[in-house]
Amino acid sequence: MIEVRKYNYKDYRRLHRPICPYSDKKGNVKEHHYVWWLFYGDKDIIKEGEVIHHINEDYLDNRIDNLKKISKFEHQSLHKKGNTYRKEIFGSYKIERYMEIQNLLKEGKSKKEIMKILDISKQNLNYYLHHFKK
Repeated sequence: MIEVRKYNYKDYRRLHRPICPYSDKKGNVKEHHYVWWLFYGDKDIIKEGEVIHHINEDYLDNRIDNLKKISKFEHQSLHKKGNTYRKEIFGSYKIERYMEIQNLLKEGKSKKEIMKILDISKQNLNYYLHHFKK
C-alpha cells in the first residue's frame, strides 16, 4: 500500500517498509529511497550529506534510471532559482508537459479528463499546475 504524506514542501510517495534501513521509526520510507536500496542494497548506501535526486525533477518518477545520488550541496545548487544548467537540462521536458496541460485546459478539458488523456496522477497534474515555473 502506498501512503502519501507531507514531507517538507513536496508530497513524496511513502511506503511502509520497516525492513528498509532508510525507514523512519514508524517503518515508513520515501519510495525513491526504497527503490535505491532495492537496486543497490548495501553496495551504495545513502550517507550523511547525500540525497537521491530525481533527474527529470518529477519527484513521483521513481524509476532507478531517474535517480542519482548526489551531495546536498550539489542538490541545492541544481534547484537554485535562475540556475541556467537546470533550465537547459530539465526545462524543455517540463515546458512541453506544462504546455500540453495548458492547451487542454484552454480546450475546456477538466482536470479529470487531462489526467486520463496524459495518463498522469492528480499529484503529477497539480505539480505542473502549482510548482512549474517557466
